[in-house]
Amino acid sequence: MTFTPYSNSGPFVNNSVPPGISATFLNNIENFLDQIDSSAVADASVTANGSGALTAVSLTLSGSGTGLTVNHNATITGTLTQTGAASFNAAGTGLTVAHNATVSGALTVNGATTLNGILNLIGGSISRIGFGFNAATTGGTAITHGLGATPTIVLICPRTTQTTFAVDSVGSTTFTAFVGANCNVWWLAIA
Repeated sequence: MTFTPYSNSGPFVNNSVPPGISATFLNNIENFLDQIDSSAVADASVTANGSGALTAVSLTLSGSGTGLTVNHNATITGTLTQTGAASFNAAGTGLTVAHNATVSGALTVNGATTLNGILNLIGGSISRIGFGFNAATTGGTAITHGLGATPTIVLICPRTTQTTFAVDSVGSTTFTAFVGANCNVWWLAIA
């Protein structure tokens, strides 16, 4: 929507004449309010419940700056698709979800995304992930995972296929990897 610029008629001073009632002033206000009101009110695909909730069948956002911001326990349902170029946390924001807002349905993001918080999935949540490749010995090797919290699960996979392996002593900074024969291991820690 493009707004026609409003031309000020003031300044106004209490108890002075003029301005009195000005047709130009009142017409300018009425035309400006029509621009704000008419698009949402005249469109049968846009509804409001009187308590501040607005529902639209489709929403197209264009231009620079913030494409869509969802705040304060708001909910987006259905399919949310970003088409074309989008910039996340750079010159403009393609999608910002903050303050316990919920996006449910399909959300597709192509490109790098930074998640600062907890990723809630159907089967549980993930707040931190660490992974690496380290040498492990039969006597046990302490590996620093760097999560800053005790992992819910630690997975290891020895590079040597014919050896036993185990994880023990999982803590907030390290875990101990045991192998049946000295070898390198891939590991993944999730909290």
